[in-house]
Amino acid sequence: MVDLIPSADFRAGRLRTRIRILAVVCAALITVAIPACYLTVVYFAQKEALEFQAKLTSGNLARYVYANGPLWVFHVHRLDELLAGVQNPRLETSQAIHDADGRAIHGQGRGCTVPLISVADDIVVNGAGAGRVVVCQSFAPFLWRSLLLLALGACLGALTYVSVQWLPVSALDRTLAELEQAYQRLREQAAQTAQAYRLLQDQHQTIEEQATALAEARDEALTANKAKTNFLSNMSHELRTPLSAIIGFSDLMRNETLGPLPGRYKEYAGDINDSGCHLLLLVDEILDVSRIEAGKVELALSPLDLRIVLSACIRMVRERAIKGQVALVEVLGDAPTTVHGDLTRLKQVFINLLANAVRFTPPLGRVTVRLQQTDGRAVVTIRDTGIGMRTGAPDQAFVVLDASPGSDASGLGLPIAKSLVHLHGGTLVIDSAPGKGTCVTVNMALAEEPLRQVS
Repeated sequence: MVDLIPSADFRAGRLRTRIRILAVVCAALITVAIPACYLTVVYFAQKEALEFQAKLTSGNLARYVYANGPLWVFHVHRLDELLAGVQNPRLETSQAIHDADGRAIHGQGRGCTVPLISVADDIVVNGAGAGRVVVCQSFAPFLWRSLLLLALGACLGALTYVSVQWLPVSALDRTLAELEQAYQRLREQAAQTAQAYRLLQDQHQTIEEQATALAEARDEALTANKAKTNFLSNMSHELRTPLSAIIGFSDLMRNETLGPLPGRYKEYAGDINDSGCHLLLLVDEILDVSRIEAGKVELALSPLDLRIVLSACIRMVRERAIKGQVALVEVLGDAPTTVHGDLTRLKQVFINLLANAVRFTPPLGRVTVRLQQTDGRAVVTIRDTGIGMRTGAPDQAFVVLDASPGSDASGLGLPIAKSLVHLHGGTLVIDSAPGKGTCVTVNMALAEEPLRQVS
């Protein structure tokens, strides 16, 4: 950062010098101007008065000379009278009369000390000069007065010097002090800004490193997820073939198609068949999850009456509800509720939801299925009085189940149902708490509304 204070000090010093010179000039002008102006005015005023007096005396003498002829020079008494008639006693002046040859004939008044003011005027008679009148006055009294005015001017000049120099210099010093304080604050702010900039650079570098690490982790996760999906898909296909054989042969043995079996072997064959069917169901669910994550699920959309679809699903789980002593209540209404959907996938959704509700509802409990139409949408509510779910976060509500020991739940039914509902442009919301049952709400657009694009 450029250091501004030395430059400011240098310029302030030059400005102080100029102000001091200006103060000296102003003080000198005021000191000299007052007595000089006084002397100038007095000099010209007094000279004008003397000229008037000389003209007045020369005029009177011209008339006297014209009347008396050449003998006028000898009439001293008359000359005194003529001079006294125009003499101003308040003026310290003297008048002298000279003849045509320049000789002094008569005079009146005190002698004038140097310096003096002197004027002359000719005595003209019939166009010829008969003499001259000389009037002079001492200028010394005015010089003493000018000395007093000089002292007064000196006082005013000193006051002017102090005012002109002290006020601006004081303001300059205050301004310079404020400038220095502002400069120090600016330096501190600049240092803080530089520190903040360095910290921001470090944070930016850290963020870039974290972003790079996150991008790498995302790529690794995507690669791992893709590998996991491919692995599950391949393993599901590989497992289906031997499972189909196990289920088929165990079914033949349980039904004693090739001949009777001892009781315990027949029982074992039934267990093998049930386990194989359960394992095949898990494999199908894993395969569905893999297909959904890979975006390979295609829906065959067509207009469907959701009321009929729900009735079919309820019939499929009713036997299980009867065995578990669970009341299955349906409130579907009489009016058709048409939606665009894939019949197979919608049945899979509602069968999973109903099966879970029946499975986790204790004996003498109740499962209620309700279908409504609200604001152009179909709303399906499946509410049970079961054990509920324990969830730590909303996104865990589809994978964490409070299943009883020995339950054959895979935990994939709800995630699959949620994904399939989203593919239909709907929403699936779960409201559950341990010991308070579960309420699952499926919301889908009616067929009259524009169909949402699905992938």
